[in-house]
Formats: sequence, structure tokens, C-alpha cells
Amino acid sequence: MPDLPLKDLYLLCRVCRHRFLYTAEEQRRRYSKGQHDLPSDCPACRALERLSRRHTGQVDWYNRQRGYGFIKGANASSLFVHASDLRDAGRTRPAPGMRVSYLVQFTDKGPRAVDVEIIAEQG
Repeated sequence: MPDLPLKDLYLLCRVCRHRFLYTAEEQRRRYSKGQHDLPSDCPACRALERLSRRHTGQVDWYNRQRGYGFIKGANASSLFVHASDLRDAGRTRPAPGMRVSYLVQFTDKGPRAVDVEIIAEQG
């Protein structure tokens, strides 16, 4: 941590070009983690980047007749998946144990897997 007292700073986001506040408290947290560079993205752009990232997981269970099931994410969280959110839904249906990639959408009922693509058969 620098010897000088830290103070709040305004920085310019490289993505959205808006100014954002980089607080002294956030600076302390980053310094304690060994991060001494200034953030280049605002908190909103960082959150959007995390949400738009594809995740991988495994089909926990899927009911073909009802057209829905659940995927177990990498962090052991369970995500709802509906047949309408599957890529190539006409060709392959998910089965327990299949590896999938997906995007996460947050709904009023909780997180949901969307744009689901099967990447590996059971195994």
C-alpha cells in the first residue's frame, strides 16, 4: 500500500467512456490483493462482461416430455433450462451427464441457462 493517503478518484471507462468513482476503499482492497494498476472499466461494464461470458456445466436432469430440466454449474449452482433455450433443439436433447455451455439470464424466479449448447456427450 502506498505511503501517501489514498483519496477518491474519478476515472474514465475505456468501454462506455463515462466517468466513474474509484474510491479510496476500493483502492485499499485492490492494493491488498497486489493489484496496483488503475481499473480501466467502470463497475457496470465489468458486471456486463461477467454476465455475457459463456459458462460450462453438466446436465443434472432433464425431462424430455415436459421440456425442461436443470444444469449444475461450475460453482455447484443449479440453473433452470427450458427446451426453448437449447441450440439445435430438434437434433439432440440433453441427458444427465452431458457437458454444456450456456449464458446466464437472471429472472424474477432466479438464474436461468439460455443459449444452451451441448459440447460433449455423457462420459
